[in-house]
Amino acid sequence: MRCFFILLLAISFTSNASDNLGLWATTCNDDGFYFPFEQKTSSLVVNDNQIVISVHSVIKESVVDVYLDGPLDLGRGGMNIKWDDIDKSKKIAELEYKHKSGNLKWFGFFDKKKNNYFWTGDPDFVQSYSHDGIVNMTKCE
Repeated sequence: MRCFFILLLAISFTSNASDNLGLWATTCNDDGFYFPFEQKTSSLVVNDNQIVISVHSVIKESVVDVYLDGPLDLGRGGMNIKWDDIDKSKKIAELEYKHKSGNLKWFGFFDKKKNNYFWTGDPDFVQSYSHDGIVNMTKCE
């Protein structure tokens, strides 16, 4: 009986966490910015035709932390970044969410050698949708 209760509790937490992963967007019914929050690797367009990266997400209490896995497709601007100097253990973004609405904060890429974040205001979605450094997001069905 005790094992059954622990199993149900674990399934409940897993179900709750996975409910908040998936596709989030500035608006769900047009060509606005979207962000796939997946525990597995997924792609993210940082800058059109310049920087496409692979990322994975980690859920904590009503916060999703996003980490860089590596570059996928680079244009001239993305090729100028020293990708080997980026610390993949530092989160590049986080989504604070409640139910189906959330606020995305982009931190940028963390340079291990210079010990600071860069590319903080350069992503297309930050320039187009950010208000005081926050991008308002909605979970799309």
